[in-house]
Amino acid sequence: MPRKNPTTERLSGLPFASASELKTAQHEILLAVWARLEQARVIDELTKREEYQFWREEFAQGLVCAYDDVNNPLMRVYSDSPGIKITINRELTTTMPSSENIVRGLIKAMSESFANTYYKAKGILPPEPTRPDDSILEREGHS
Repeated sequence: MPRKNPTTERLSGLPFASASELKTAQHEILLAVWARLEQARVIDELTKREEYQFWREEFAQGLVCAYDDVNNPLMRVYSDSPGIKITINRELTTTMPSSENIVRGLIKAMSESFANTYYKAKGILPPEPTRPDDSILEREGHS
């Protein structure tokens, strides 16, 4: 019985004709991920500097949802250290009509919105893709 070629088996079902094509693609992915992580590290490093305190303060203030009284918020999503925090004013939520559904919706909407913005700003999530024609123009030097 003929022996199976391990390289052929490994490439089976993949869009590569050779192992070197696969290795080149893997290397490109490795470089892209490394660049994104390195960018996140540099963002973190720079934003710890005194002159960029405004950047940190924006996230420490976070998003606030008030139900009549701005000084007594219903909910707050913020980050004053690594990670994201959510505070809910239990006293206010119990006095609102159908409060459970409102609070559930607020938590979901505000936390998703804040997390998306926060992790993009920190360089952890990639930025929104630009229109395809924009990237073509940039590559051709027509920006």
